[in-house]
Amino acid sequence: MIDRNDLNLVLSVRNHGRIAAAAEHLGVTAAAVTKRLAAIEKRLGVKLFHRTTRRMSPSDEGELCVALAAELLERFEDLEAQVTARSQRPTGQIRLVANAGFGRVHLAPQIAAFHAAYPEISVELHLSNLLPDLLAEGFDAAIWLWEPTSTQWVVSKLAPNHRLVVAAPSYLKRHGHPQTPDDLSHHECIAMAQRDVFDRMWRLQRLDRRGGRDRVIEVKISGSLRSNSGEIVRDWAVSGSGIALRPLWDVTDLLRSGKLVNVLPNYAQLESDVQWIAPFRSHLPRRVTLLRQWLQDAFATPSWGD
Repeated sequence: MIDRNDLNLVLSVRNHGRIAAAAEHLGVTAAAVTKRLAAIEKRLGVKLFHRTTRRMSPSDEGELCVALAAELLERFEDLEAQVTARSQRPTGQIRLVANAGFGRVHLAPQIAAFHAAYPEISVELHLSNLLPDLLAEGFDAAIWLWEPTSTQWVVSKLAPNHRLVVAAPSYLKRHGHPQTPDDLSHHECIAMAQRDVFDRMWRLQRLDRRGGRDRVIEVKISGSLRSNSGEIVRDWAVSGSGIALRPLWDVTDLLRSGKLVNVLPNYAQLESDVQWIAPFRSHLPRRVTLLRQWLQDAFATPSWGD
């Protein structure tokens, strides 16, 4: 069977006109070129070159072989170029899962921007209140607002975030302003379901002037309103229905506008940073590393501040 090296040899002999010059160009001995050319001619059953003491000139069959060889080699090079370009240009699908509220408000716009920059990468985004088994359900990564205790995942921080105790001015006007975490037990607090369990215990830490943290203070709350929807809990707080513990990303604009008040500005729940969570893999597809870097850059200075 004639291969690519044979085609290069025939072209080289045609272009240089002499065995010795062709051999020098190919980096082999003249004897090797002579032997291989004879084998090619034997396989084809024709003489490709007329030999003289001074020059090798192609026969009619040789001219045809040279023309076809040049075309095939060009197509080989085109194939290599296309395959190389494709390997360098990210393609394929990414499956992500994220917390419902954060995914809708902050992650989805970034996914759209990422797709505009890399249109050949398709992204499937699922929103959930429960972190699934990423491997079993075929997810490349999760964007989550707490760090899992399991060591089976690779976890990296995308953005800072914490939860604040917030209430509407109208609620505080009617019921008074709590001064300490312990005061919350005497107020109407709105419970939020965390992992399908209503959170009746708020865990707060005091912030010092250097942004440090103190011991965790656990406050048992009570109230008549509870929901597994963060949006509903936030909206109830805005309406003056009670005090809520909400993530900074969700209430920054409401705090700036005065619709909500940070009830205990020296306290926060700190274990709620935005995390990239992924299964352990020996090789991470380039499209996934590109998305992770995109999100790290996008959330390096988050719009909700720190």
